[in-house]
Amino acid sequence: MKFNDLAKNHLPRTGLEGLASAQDASASLPPGSNIRKPKLNTQHFLSLARGAFAFTRGVHAPLLAWRRVESLRLADGATLRYDERPGRDPAILLAHGVLDDASLWAGVADRLAAAGRRVLLPHSRGHGASEPWRAGMDWSPRAEAADLTELLRRAAPEGAHLVGHSRGATALSWIAVEEPDFARSLALVASPPQASEAFRARFRDRLARARDPREAEALRYLSSIPDDDFPAESLRRWRGRALVVEAGRDPLYGPTSTLFWRAFLPFAEFERLDDAGHDVPRERPGWLADRLLRFVAAAEGA
Repeated sequence: MKFNDLAKNHLPRTGLEGLASAQDASASLPPGSNIRKPKLNTQHFLSLARGAFAFTRGVHAPLLAWRRVESLRLADGATLRYDERPGRDPAILLAHGVLDDASLWAGVADRLAAAGRRVLLPHSRGHGASEPWRAGMDWSPRAEAADLTELLRRAAPEGAHLVGHSRGATALSWIAVEEPDFARSLALVASPPQASEAFRARFRDRLARARDPREAEALRYLSSIPDDDFPAESLRRWRGRALVVEAGRDPLYGPTSTLFWRAFLPFAEFERLDDAGHDVPRERPGWLADRLLRFVAAAEGA
């Protein structure tokens, strides 16, 4: 197996802003090579002890956030995998965007779990550890919403706090509109309220630089995404607690985005990070986790 293929299958996918990328290498791994679990030695235990000490002093220590990986067979036979951090219900579901995976939320999820919350981190179909991409895959937020609804039926039948980034936010918005019993609250992070020609043009410009057929197919979809793929005015039916997090340096966010969000979710709370780009969960995990914990606490106390 070539290293580049290994990277595509096992390293974090690139987000829409390309903050993380798999290294392009053409050399093959040596025959018989594999990835083995390292043997624990005294140094490993000392490292874990130092991490535990740092954690008790309020320093983030992701090694200590225990998780398990679960699998769900969807109605059409596809496999959806998700990471779970055990903790207190209602769970907090964190959905990523196109060409990314659940690793986007790692820093946020670890902090939520450290605060005692149960966290669900699905890998979308065609992303991360879930069903591999196949040509002709449905990239729409509504298709993603259908998959995530199946996950909620299994893993959080009493509902969860829904937190989404980019397309993940649009997918969870559809769930809030069409399956509101699954939504304890709704938080939308760096997600345009609807498509615009400027939004589509940005992805048309990127299409010529697509690195592989999967990315090209995703960019073709985004460059012509239909208006109806966004819930838009339908969100006015949502009467639960809502939070919109905007990023001042997000190139996917237009000057009128805030106005539309305020029209679609007139009772939402708003936060704006002027110094953040599109990938807020990676750039500002500590701030975002703290804000989500306050938001969830308020929603549960309402």
